[in-house]
Amino acid sequence: MKEREEESLREKLLLEAAGRGEREAFARLLEGCQNRFLALLLRMGIERSEAEHLLLEAFWRVWKGAPRFRGECLASTWITRIVLNTALKALAKKTPIDSKGELLEERWEDQAPGPVETLERKERTLLVQEALDTLPPRGRVVLILKHSEGLSYGEIAQVMETTPSAVESLLSRSRKQLFERLKTLQETTKGFPVSRV
Repeated sequence: MKEREEESLREKLLLEAAGRGEREAFARLLEGCQNRFLALLLRMGIERSEAEHLLLEAFWRVWKGAPRFRGECLASTWITRIVLNTALKALAKKTPIDSKGELLEERWEDQAPGPVETLERKERTLLVQEALDTLPPRGRVVLILKHSEGLSYGEIAQVMETTPSAVESLLSRSRKQLFERLKTLQETTKGFPVSRV
């Protein structure tokens, strides 16, 4: 926990310095978080080249908005909100993006699986990603923030600019939608049994 608090303080100080026009501070801030945000956009089902473009656009907005950062929330929460809003606006303008990336594979504990288990995990990951890609963007985001990023309801509420109870409701609906889509995909592909997400 102390490490996370130190990182939050570091990000806050760097963002405040960036707000004063210090480019080096902004560069250090981005170095520390760009991979995390790129991974977030990829888990949302956005193709890598588009995710990189959206990340550049979001970071430009962070730079331009840094002077207005007031410290009312964590710097990482403020930046996450800008990155997600940039991505959600882009997704709203498009039809759903077709991507079969690896969503949850990194969250599974790997105990040197055999080839069959590796193939099963890969197929499960693709099945989950396919189902996740069919969800509305906000549903996709709330599931990723909760299950991949490990954020609390309060942190998700700050990022999505809503209340914790609205996050809880959206998360519940999104889980049900995901489960139903996984169930349908499993039936149509004769895939793996689906347990509750």
